[in-house]
Amino acid sequence: MKKRALAVLLGLLLGAGIQYSRAASDQRSPSTPVQAPSSGHATTAATVKNILVVPLSFAGHDADLETIKARYGERLPRYIRAVSQERLELNVTITPWISMPHPISEYRLGSFRIRGMPYHWLSQYRLGWIDELKIATVGAGEVRRLRVSPLVNGEGKTLVVRLPLDERRYYLIENRQQEGIDHHLPSEGILIMRVDETIAEGRGPVRVVDAHPEVQYFGAAPFKSGETFRDTEHGITVMVLGKEGDEYSLCIRRENISSAGGVEDQRFFGCGGR
Repeated sequence: MKKRALAVLLGLLLGAGIQYSRAASDQRSPSTPVQAPSSGHATTAATVKNILVVPLSFAGHDADLETIKARYGERLPRYIRAVSQERLELNVTITPWISMPHPISEYRLGSFRIRGMPYHWLSQYRLGWIDELKIATVGAGEVRRLRVSPLVNGEGKTLVVRLPLDERRYYLIENRQQEGIDHHLPSEGILIMRVDETIAEGRGPVRVVDAHPEVQYFGAAPFKSGETFRDTEHGITVMVLGKEGDEYSLCIRRENISSAGGVEDQRFFGCGGR
């Protein structure tokens, strides 16, 4: 594509979204609330955020304003509406092109890229866009059998499983299917991520557990039926028992860890009830 543009999105996701998430439990957001359409779950009032997109056209590159309009004026609002479970709406204003007199290399932006959001569902979790009742937490010493529904459509009893290690470190387990806004995923199954909130953004606070590292670029990262993830250091075992329809059955076993870092109890091997 013969173009190079920098779209400045003010308060797009983590700025606007975190503000919404933190304020939601204490007071009403200063943004305009609107009634979100029903999608099969409890209807909630959506918050509207106003976004300004400023396209910059650099010398030596053809400009394509229609692409900018389609990407940020149409696709982005649909994307945010979907990952927020219809809790956040974007009102996007796109200005005319602003022509820059020099090539982009002279502005020292060569390393700048508007990346995709590979962890958009993790952002959804951290911003409070998943109902607490649909997050199952399995603590140390517990054994549980769970049915995990696809995260993409927001339906089902359990959408996310959380395995806390301490106050700021935990595993998240999701059922990722190639449908909806996740249709582009290279593979589907049970995705396990390790999150360390003590690590700054941009330095790898989220690490995907790659079930099949022999496949490049996390192309087959999710776990399939019959596969098992183990973290022996923390006494965690996650067994993918099988798939019924679009739901996965999991057996999660967590041993107690002694203060010396060893496993205290390995006597149980079964799974509890559903």
